[in-house]
Amino acid sequence: MLNLRSYRVNVRVAAEVYIVEEFLQRYPGYLEYLNVEPATATGVRVDASFVIVSSSIVDKKPIRIQGFVPIVG
Repeated sequence: MLNLRSYRVNVRVAAEVYIVEEFLQRYPGYLEYLNVEPATATGVRVDASFVIVSSSIVDKKPIRIQGFVPIVG
């Protein structure tokens, strides 16, 4: 049971790191919040808010990101 719990925590942390890295590499901005639910056998559910900071974007409204990130393995 402990191994399964550890696996789920690792998947959750990996999903958080992946999402943060992908957004920050592709877009100038910041995450207002990031919520990654506990991992299941198939993936993790993500809920986040990202603000793009750019001189060409006047309206800096947060972009809502919601979805399911599948575990590939």
